Amino acid sequence: MTAETETTLVRRDYTRFPNALLAPDATSSLSALSIRVLHAVIRSTIGWNRRAVPWESARLAEALGADQCSVNKALKALITKGLIVVCGGSEPEEARPNDLGARSLSGYRVS
Repeated sequence: MTAETETTLVRRDYTRFPNALLAPDATSSLSALSIRVLHAVIRSTIGWNRRAVPWESARLAEALGADQCSVNKALKALITKGLIVVCGGSEPEEARPNDLGARSLSGYRVS
C-alpha cells in the first residue's frame, strides 16, 4: 500500500468523535454496554452528519447483540450521566449526540 493510498483510507474511513468523551473521567463509570450504546448513537448521528436518528431499543439491542432490557438500562445510565439526551416525543424515539460534539443536533443525543 502506498503512502497516498493510506492517506486516502484515513480520510474516508473514520467517524468524528466528541473530544470531551475521550477524557478518562467522561466514561470511566459506565458499563461496557453503555459505552457501546453511546458509540452507536455517535456513529448514527455525528458519523453520518445527521441531526437525529429514530431508535427503537429493540433494534438497537439487535444491532449490538444485547438484550433489550440491558440496552434500556444502558440508555438510562447515559441519560442520567448527561451523555445523551432524549429529544422529541414521537415513537420511535430519535437518538442524537449532545452539545459535546455537535451543537445543532437533536433525539437521543450526546450531551
